[in-house]
Amino acid sequence: VFKAGVEFYANVGTYCPDTERIIKFTEEEIKGALAMAPSAPVFGEGKEARKLVARKPESDTSPWCFIGAGGAPVSTEELFVSIMEAYGSFLPLANSITTPTLTTINGVPIRAGSPLEVLACIRSTVLSREALRRAGRPGLPIMNSIATAVSDTAKIAGSQFGLRPSDGWLIGTSAELKLEFQRLNESAYVTRLGGHIVAETAPLLGGYCGGPEGVAVTNVAYHLNCIMAMQGSCQLTFPIHYKYGCTTTRDVSWAVSVSSQAISRNSNFPFFILSYTAAGPMTKMC
Repeated sequence: VFKAGVEFYANVGTYCPDTERIIKFTEEEIKGALAMAPSAPVFGEGKEARKLVARKPESDTSPWCFIGAGGAPVSTEELFVSIMEAYGSFLPLANSITTPTLTTINGVPIRAGSPLEVLACIRSTVLSREALRRAGRPGLPIMNSIATAVSDTAKIAGSQFGLRPSDGWLIGTSAELKLEFQRLNESAYVTRLGGHIVAETAPLLGGYCGGPEGVAVTNVAYHLNCIMAMQGSCQLTFPIHYKYGCTTTRDVSWAVSVSSQAISRNSNFPFFILSYTAAGPMTKMC
């Protein structure tokens, strides 16, 4: 599976819709980048600083505890702070935290690309740091940078008010294997800052990937894309079902299991999986 992923990525590369050009690498370049890829980036500061290491099958190393609101929308700043403070206070095993998404500023809905989006990103950053300070864990890394941000301008502007290079700067691709200028702009900024890019990917089962076998190979290709085109410090991936909008169907779980073992056996570049359910445990699905 890993070999197929390398061959596939060498053949198709990463597409930039803004230029209508393909970013391509040879198999030799890919293998060289794999050998030089980050293997233990340090996230967080002070007593909260931790190494995120790649785990092999049957590893005794504890998995990274990645928790938080995951960008879920909240209607008020008070709720934003309460959620963040609760995660920081009551989950001592957390190695990192993710923030919610503000949907309004002073009761006004936020519109992407507007000055309100910039203001909302600034407020999100300030509120996140304040919540972690109240929780007694000011050095805990924020792993989804600014969930409120849609545009590169807003994310970069908002980051000046509290994000750190030791946080996780989440930058996503579009399905499949596409990187727009906005995401490349963010990558250029973060790499020059010396920050950690958390390269986010989500191959779609039932889309261009086809079935679970195609998703498994594409997930490997995304792993290489995160190293080569995105200059990431780690990969956050969540293969997702086109119909149910979740990552926990049997066919998706199979693809995740196979590709994860293929990646972990052949790469030291850290990656982790997000899980989304479509319903509660033991719920009958149609």
